[in-house]
Amino acid sequence: MPWATTSTSLSDTTTLQHHEDNSPVTWPPLTKFNLSWPGLQPENWKRVLEAIDFSTLEELILMGEGFSIEQFEQLVKSMADTKPTVRLQSLDLTSTALEKCQNTNRLQTVYDMFRELVPRATIRVISMWS
Repeated sequence: MPWATTSTSLSDTTTLQHHEDNSPVTWPPLTKFNLSWPGLQPENWKRVLEAIDFSTLEELILMGEGFSIEQFEQLVKSMADTKPTVRLQSLDLTSTALEKCQNTNRLQTVYDMFRELVPRATIRVISMWS
């Protein structure tokens, strides 16, 4: 089957391939998204985070040294834009630059904003929130 990316947003129904008769194969919205990409640059993290459809996403795993406090802020902003339909139950940000973040006040502020959006979600980042 030929592969083709025809959507620029994960929140859209994405056509990834075509059937033999050339009709598109569409996929339902994601409930789990796992991205482990050590070299992803900040501008690309922003594009990814803005494209996630948080209205159906239940589990999010993001790993990579390029994911820092700025990306965490972008994640929370993107989630806030979706509110009140955020369904996230689990967020895993281990193996990111957040583990080395020295600006604990800023990190705590972003964490508190995340908690306001999804108070029941579990979050794994570093030991201070485990």
